[in-house]
Amino acid sequence: MAVRKRNTLPSLLKWLLCIILIAGIGFLLIVLGIAPSWLVEGKLIFIIPHKILGYLFFILLLYHIFTHRKWYKAWGNSKLKKTRNNQITKSVSILFLLMIMAFLFGGLLPRKMYALGHSVIGLAWIIAMMYHIRTKKQKGQYMRNQ
Repeated sequence: MAVRKRNTLPSLLKWLLCIILIAGIGFLLIVLGIAPSWLVEGKLIFIIPHKILGYLFFILLLYHIFTHRKWYKAWGNSKLKKTRNNQITKSVSILFLLMIMAFLFGGLLPRKMYALGHSVIGLAWIIAMMYHIRTKKQKGQYMRNQ
């Protein structure tokens, strides 16, 4: 009888998303000038994890997009069914593209405007990602027989 091992990848990704969210909110408060003094003094606690996890997710998402390139090709050819999961996945992809554009062209905007835009897009992306992970976990797509 095959023993089914539990894959903890969805839980790990959710925890990493929560860490990047908390670090991002802390950094946003500092940039907007509304952070308490204890937060401003320890700002590296927020900046470093946010940047490291941001780059990590960027690399992981590029790999994820590469491995699901057939789905993206079907999306480009308008051959996808209009299901709720496909709509969420499209939203995650569009928000990811917006974050990349904000990262590339962020130097052209004032710092506070960039931080606020990046935070709003990032928050929407994190919520959509958590929903995407949850729906895939419910379907058992993260579970593997071992």
